Amino acid sequence: MASQRLKRTLRGALTATAVAAAASLVAPVAHADPQPTPNNNASEAVKKLNELSKEAEAAAEQWHKAKDDLGARKAEQEKATADVQQLGKDVEQAKAKEAEFRVQVDKLTNASFQGARFNQLSALLVSDSPQDFLDQMSALELLANDNKQALDKLAGVKAQSEEAERKAKEAQTKATKAAEDAAKIEADLAKRKQELDAKVNQAKEQANRLTSAEKAARRSTGEEVNVGPGSGKGYEALQVALRQRGKSYVWGATGPDTFDCSGLVVYAFRQVGVQLKNRATYGLINEGSPVSRSQLQPGDMVFTNNNNHMGIYVGDNKFVHAPTEGDVVKVSSLDTQQFYAARRV
Repeated sequence: MASQRLKRTLRGALTATAVAAAASLVAPVAHADPQPTPNNNASEAVKKLNELSKEAEAAAEQWHKAKDDLGARKAEQEKATADVQQLGKDVEQAKAKEAEFRVQVDKLTNASFQGARFNQLSALLVSDSPQDFLDQMSALELLANDNKQALDKLAGVKAQSEEAERKAKEAQTKATKAAEDAAKIEADLAKRKQELDAKVNQAKEQANRLTSAEKAARRSTGEEVNVGPGSGKGYEALQVALRQRGKSYVWGATGPDTFDCSGLVVYAFRQVGVQLKNRATYGLINEGSPVSRSQLQPGDMVFTNNNNHMGIYVGDNKFVHAPTEGDVVKVSSLDTQQFYAARRV
């Protein structure tokens, strides 16, 4: 029995050796490099696009703010430059008056000096009558009064001249400062534009990765709305904004065919005769009067996502806005955003 078990063990070992030897003679299998896995997770793709879009939108609003600041500094520079020119004319006029009154004062001073030697006693001695004496004294008093008035006027125009020169220098300093600030903002504007372009390109690339169904969903004009009666410029602007539903989002656009978020709001109010002073959300949030979320009315401007996005309140917790890349002007629930503030124009 033991010999039989030994034989079976030897046969098994020989068989395993033969199989291993045969396997070593077979050509190795070629393995191709692994292919990139297609992104079939739609929610992740959309989430990534939303993140990139928020970054791009924040950069866009900062860029708009820099442009608003540049416009303000240039306006200050123009006003200060105009003030310098006007104040320069004022200085010339004041100096001309000063020279005119100085001549008059010099003449009166000389006459007063001559009159001082013709005192009351002299007037009495040379007068032919009491009336003549009174006439002589009246002339002396008149001369003294004229001299005082002339001196007062000279002091006044001299003070005006000095004040005009002070204001001219101050205006020149403001003009120089505004020009320097504008130059700095322009340099910063170029930098922010590069940052914006980079983020926009990233968002566009991500938008192209969406499926056809996801792209179609983003082209929807959003929730149905039933806006009740209202009044005021904000309500009129809301009607304009609602008519833009379906138009594409484009960074930096202010209509009439494409919009970004603040561009839509500025456009809507401009169409009803309200020229908002700012273009960026950072400036628009200071226009009008503040409104709490619980007191929102159709037509109020609403700011979301840490003031990097905005739209116009429709009612029923909804607002019309231009969302982001690959999207269109639509109505959405405010619950899809992080509410930040609201203003009533």
